[in-house]
Amino acid sequence: MNTGGQRSSSTPLGVTTTTTPVLGKGQHQKDMPAIMASHHIPYIATASSSYPLDLFEKVKKARDITGTRFLYISTPCPPGWLFPPKDTVKMGRLALETGMVVLYEIENGVFRLTGASERLASKDGLRPVREYIELQGRFRHITEEQIDELQRWVDSRWEEYLAKQNP
Repeated sequence: MNTGGQRSSSTPLGVTTTTTPVLGKGQHQKDMPAIMASHHIPYIATASSSYPLDLFEKVKKARDITGTRFLYISTPCPPGWLFPPKDTVKMGRLALETGMVVLYEIENGVFRLTGASERLASKDGLRPVREYIELQGRFRHITEEQIDELQRWVDSRWEEYLAKQNP
């Protein structure tokens, strides 16, 4: 969908890409899994390459479901996100720990957090978004106001997920 080097609707707020016409994207990313959920398809899941067992289990589950299935997989891109390749797994895990990526599935309309996100929900919560973005060159032009806005967006979305998890 997006290698990380080009701007798209899934590029986060404040990111500068090779095709961003101005410094730093001014809008939040589109919530593609939510868009798919609005179509009431049987299975929607988010996954991360930094959590391969969770990804494997979701692919296996999707394989056995009849009808449309949608998997949104977050995979850090060292050249596009401008961080050292040795930190790829660390970056993927930090994305989850800060709430920039959340692992969940929606099966026949029923939402549930999974894997590392489920564990975070039962612990102290998320780490600050700043810890994730400061390690990536793609955020080099982000402003303090955008960092604050991104943190508010992540916190609000996390609260919505927690409410869905525990209706």
